Parts: sequence; structure tokens; C-alpha cells
Amino acid sequence: ADYRSSEDVIGEFVRGTYVENPSFIVSHNEAFEAFREWGGTMTKTAFALEMSKRYKKIKHTAGNYRMKVVYEGIGRLD
Repeated sequence: ADYRSSEDVIGEFVRGTYVENPSFIVSHNEAFEAFREWGGTMTKTAFALEMSKRYKKIKHTAGNYRMKVVYEGIGRLD
């Protein structure tokens, strides 16, 4: 798949699964699991690369996501 189609896959996945909000975060592992359940086929490494082009990737230091890699700016409503 070329660069553009992998970008579109991530865009479709995010639009169908998450809400964009600056105060939301989602862990990398949680997002990747959701992506696979959604039907995504890219590797974890490729997924991380595409996600980090769109969302700020940080290592959280406190709370529920302590010491986990998270993406800022998207999350679930539930």
C-alpha cells in the first residue's frame, strides 16, 4: 500500500472509533487493539508511525496511563 492509502486507513479508523478532543488521550496498545478489531492489518510499528504523524505521542507519568505510551487529542466517549 502506498503512503496515502495507509494514511486514509488510519483516518477512517479514527473517525469511526474515537472522538478528537485536545484533552483526550488513548494508550498506544489500546488504540492498536481497537485498530485490529476494526479490521486494520498494518503492523504495530507501522501503526505507531502513522498515528504519531497525526497525534502527539508521549509517555505518561501519572494516573491510569502511568508509564504507558499515549496519543494526545483522541479518545472514546464512554
